Amino acid sequence: MKRWLAALLLLAGCAHRAGWTPPKPAEQLVGGGPSGCVAYFEDSRPVMGTWVSVQLCANAPRDFEADADAAFAEFQRLDALLSVWKPQSEISQLNRAAGSRPVSLSAETLEVLQAAQRFSAASNGLFDITFASLGLWHFDEDLKAQVPTPEQVKARLGRVGWRHVVLDSAKRTAFIDEAGTRVDLGGVGKGFAVDKAVAVLRARGLSDFVVKAGGDLYCAGRHGARAWRIGVRDPRDETGGFFAVLPVENAAFSTSGDYERFFIKDGKRYHHIIDPRTGFPATASRSATVLTRTATEAEGLSKPVFILGPDAGAAFALAQGAQAIVIGADNRVVVTPGLAGLRTLHPPTAGEGP
Repeated sequence: MKRWLAALLLLAGCAHRAGWTPPKPAEQLVGGGPSGCVAYFEDSRPVMGTWVSVQLCANAPRDFEADADAAFAEFQRLDALLSVWKPQSEISQLNRAAGSRPVSLSAETLEVLQAAQRFSAASNGLFDITFASLGLWHFDEDLKAQVPTPEQVKARLGRVGWRHVVLDSAKRTAFIDEAGTRVDLGGVGKGFAVDKAVAVLRARGLSDFVVKAGGDLYCAGRHGARAWRIGVRDPRDETGGFFAVLPVENAAFSTSGDYERFFIKDGKRYHHIIDPRTGFPATASRSATVLTRTATEAEGLSKPVFILGPDAGAAFALAQGAQAIVIGADNRVVVTPGLAGLRTLHPPTAGEGP
């Protein structure tokens, strides 16, 4: 039972704040173990500013270490292309060239930028990778955790706008047409990398596994005789517990929450999910979980769902062919009809609002 719970906790639908340690080191079990698989393996490593985990299941022992190495190598390869923290990444080069010239891109960088623009168009700009243009919010450094004034936000809000990123698919280039605009793929890059790692594992012949990066994951196949089970984080449970569990098979799952990166100032919570319309943290939700076909879609849709709030957010998810679990600022839970398998363990913990 303890091993089963550890596996479930590893799949909890939440991103972990800085300092979180992996649930356990690489481990291979033969003869069943917690999974019901003939052979089972799990490992976690730090990539893309979070802990990336893989859980692999097979009907016979195999070289799981090589499988995991291939998946983690794909994350590292994409991080080198997409990270704003790496000066030579293509996204960093794109930002430096803002307002001056187009930048040539790899196929992968162009693909994720195209996906971001689809989410922006579908959400009327609620998803926007140019949110970083504000440059006023800092959620990872306590000394910089200050609330900007409305005047400061207003002065920079004009830099935010997904249409400032002009893509040329034929030439495979991108151009930021506003000198002060910056791109950050923190709202879609991890989900994109999850999908690419999933493709790597499938190409290696695996059909039953989970890849998880922060709050983004994909469940492939089954967990022995049953579907994988994932936990939905309780936003105000300070221990990181979950309030519901859901069986998932061949689908992606992403959670955006106000508990992932935040600070509290004068009794008010300020978190990293910025509403592009205001330049301030969105206030309608505590968390939004989306279940859909790919991790890229799940991550890209979870932000607009969060910003819209329980009712409008759930309706938006359904319109995009996805399912959602949304916990509102008032702790009210809305679940779309396609999630009949959701099992609620207890109501979300009460507490202060966003």
